[in-house]
Amino acid sequence: MKKIVALILASTMSLGLLVGCGSNSAAGSGNDAQGKDSGNGEKVVIRIGHAQNEQSDWHLALEEFKKSVEEQSDGSMTVEIYASETLGNEMDNIASVQQGNCEGVVSGDSMSNWTPYAALLAMPYAINSLDDLITIASSDEVGGVIEEKIIENVKLHPVGFFIRTARNLTSNKKVESIDDMKGLKIRVPNNPLHVKLWNAFGASATPMAQSEVFSALQNGTIDAQENPYANILANNLQEVQDYLVKTEHIFSWIYVLLGEDFWQTLTEEQQGIINTAAEAMQKFQWDYIKNAAADQEAQLQETMEFIDIDKTPLMEISKQVLKEELEPDVYELYLKMVDMNA
Repeated sequence: MKKIVALILASTMSLGLLVGCGSNSAAGSGNDAQGKDSGNGEKVVIRIGHAQNEQSDWHLALEEFKKSVEEQSDGSMTVEIYASETLGNEMDNIASVQQGNCEGVVSGDSMSNWTPYAALLAMPYAINSLDDLITIASSDEVGGVIEEKIIENVKLHPVGFFIRTARNLTSNKKVESIDDMKGLKIRVPNNPLHVKLWNAFGASATPMAQSEVFSALQNGTIDAQENPYANILANNLQEVQDYLVKTEHIFSWIYVLLGEDFWQTLTEEQQGIINTAAEAMQKFQWDYIKNAAADQEAQLQETMEFIDIDKTPLMEISKQVLKEELEPDVYELYLKMVDMNA
């Protein structure tokens, strides 16, 4: 796994050099003149990129963040939100923030390319419910440790997190048991652990940017993908997928992050404004997801056939993969997550 991570990291950084958000005299490397003690009145512009469309819960929650930041700061801080990978795919966007070319990104376990602790944001069969997820992600014992590692190794600063309903498999082939996964061409996030996991299930895992998934399913490049209900709907995947297989393999969370270097240029007052806005943002998203889950399932059932599957062999394989792939200290934190489930 370490070799895979190193190779992906190297290629990611190369790609990141090609992507930027443009110049910003009041942010990133150009924000040095502002500093923590500055009173020069320059506006702070926070540009945040994400992979979902403007109707998604991510975007709606970020609009709440924008509104709160701008109101609290009397317009001295502004937030610009770029949906649908306008600023590049997730990995490119991360690299651009690290380089100071823009300020923010929404990212999760893809950051395991920099720190193995980020893989804990999407552990198979480790969390049982959305309430357990919020408790674990908010805790100092688990969430706090992960955030420290992200700041240290990824150079990104988590300001809040979004929750996701369980990830489920969707497919154009009927999958009624683990045996039916053999050779299934499935899109997975750009994460070595996800690749290993689905290959262990017997599928053929293919990392791919979210923006490419619809067309790849449409033209048969891949047969399947896995995502929460909200992401399936946000990307209209029900239009090109026949079956939803209730694997419910991962309850995950994903961070809204600002560049750590950018964060350090802000005054304590500005950081406080962002933290307050982030609390409102994540509360909005949490409530949205909880209220929307049943409606999302009903909407998907209108066009897709739902299939229940025996999760027992999937759970057993997942345990084996995690024991083999996670570093000992990361595996120990994973066990702590399991223990914290209600």
